[in-house]
Amino acid sequence: MRPNRLILAAALASALAFPAPAPARSLDEAQGDIFQAEAMLISRQYQGAYDHYRLLYAEFPTLDRIVDGYVRTLAPMHKWDELRPLVLQERERRHAALLYGRELAAAVRAQGFPEQALEENLLWWIGRPDDRAAAAVSDTILLETNYSEAAMATVKRVSRQAPKFFDLRRLYIRVLAVSGRGAAAREEAAQLDRENRTQGRNLMELANGLSEEHPMDAVLAAEALVKEFPSSPLADEARLARGRWLRGTSRWSDAKSDLQELARQHPTEGVGVKAMLLLTEGDIPADPAAARTNAQNIAQRFPEALGASNRVVGLSYQYEGRYGDAARAFMLEARGQVDPAARRYALWNTAESYFYATEWDSASKVYKMVALKYVNDPLGHEALERMLLLADAEEDGDALKSYASASALALRDPARADTALQAVHTRFPKKISGMEALFQVAALRQKKGDVAEALRLYGEVADSAAQAPRAPEALYQSAELQRTRLAQPRRAIELYSEVVTRFPDSWRAPDARKWMEKLRREVGS
Repeated sequence: MRPNRLILAAALASALAFPAPAPARSLDEAQGDIFQAEAMLISRQYQGAYDHYRLLYAEFPTLDRIVDGYVRTLAPMHKWDELRPLVLQERERRHAALLYGRELAAAVRAQGFPEQALEENLLWWIGRPDDRAAAAVSDTILLETNYSEAAMATVKRVSRQAPKFFDLRRLYIRVLAVSGRGAAAREEAAQLDRENRTQGRNLMELANGLSEEHPMDAVLAAEALVKEFPSSPLADEARLARGRWLRGTSRWSDAKSDLQELARQHPTEGVGVKAMLLLTEGDIPADPAAARTNAQNIAQRFPEALGASNRVVGLSYQYEGRYGDAARAFMLEARGQVDPAARRYALWNTAESYFYATEWDSASKVYKMVALKYVNDPLGHEALERMLLLADAEEDGDALKSYASASALALRDPARADTALQAVHTRFPKKISGMEALFQVAALRQKKGDVAEALRLYGEVADSAAQAPRAPEALYQSAELQRTRLAQPRRAIELYSEVVTRFPDSWRAPDARKWMEKLRREVGS
């Protein structure tokens, strides 16, 4: 509903509390003050600019140049109670419904109206499609709302108002997916593909985006693509991806049959060769040596498949416990890979194999490479954690070897991971490697849904901050569980605050501060 004009005017007068107007003067006479206010704003002397613009606005309340400067001064000073009514009044006066969209979005967001802020920001983005910052701000606001129904309804409504603004529609697909609304995300992606005749491109992007954290949802998106667009060139890519994501699951036999069919349909083409290698990789647990030989034979027949073949070779060596050989195979894969994502994992697998082999120097060099190359990537942060472990290798040699052995066993036999890692912590409870093992046990419990035990174990890691590099991560994960699983915002605030105060330089501190401030606004503390 549109705000009543009289109410807006009263709110504006109350908020601004202008001094008594000075004697009337002409615009020409005020030019000197206007120039001085603008110069202060440009040089970011906001208080001085504010004092000038406040007086100028009292004299010339309908001069757009003065109003524009006044708004641009109020925003960086976070004077939201003045800014919001001013913007609303100017929109009515100028008959411009989207005027000062970014400033109003910031104001209502700070005042605790995230859905209204989201709408303002999305409308601003539609008017300025090249403004990538607007997309990022929308993302952040959605995260702050924890993808509430109201926020999702806002994105849907605005995207329907601008059906040709495809970046917004892709944003809607992505946030549907990450918020657990998988079926709606798949339908939205398919609808966009039908409208644009893109033959499943949006479904494939959705599947790839889900693959790391939610592989079974990625499988459903790939299957939707094959069903909806069976003759698309992307259909074969989706079938390959589906097979890759189903490897090692109870549905592997179904995926295996489909990959065999792909290999028969394209015996000398790239898609068929990839299917052969995926089948070979799936055979590793049954006979790693045979799988390795098969992969090497495929590479001899199809030299362009050498990189992917080296991956299979490396995995087969890992399964046999020949970690040094595995590291060298993965390094060959990294050197030959043109796909950035595949190269990233090849480097990580190289470092991990050296770690399992207790070749600390080699592992450290590759971890450093990963950390520097993928600074904002989860693998980059994991590489930094490994480097912290390795830094204490001389002092903590036995504990580190035990942890490396347990991690390798967990890789080959996931069912025994919990027991193996627990044993390391029991033997070395005060060592960094022992605390790292305990952190991994907590993460396993979290994945299994055992929230109470995960919280207990994370708490133990966090309380050993002097020796546990994972302490900030343990606190952050505890806060996340309190917020998302137990609906305990006050306890979550305490834990987020502890991350910020005890570990202000950790990579989790910015997110912790954001959630702490949001929850404090919500609960009024």
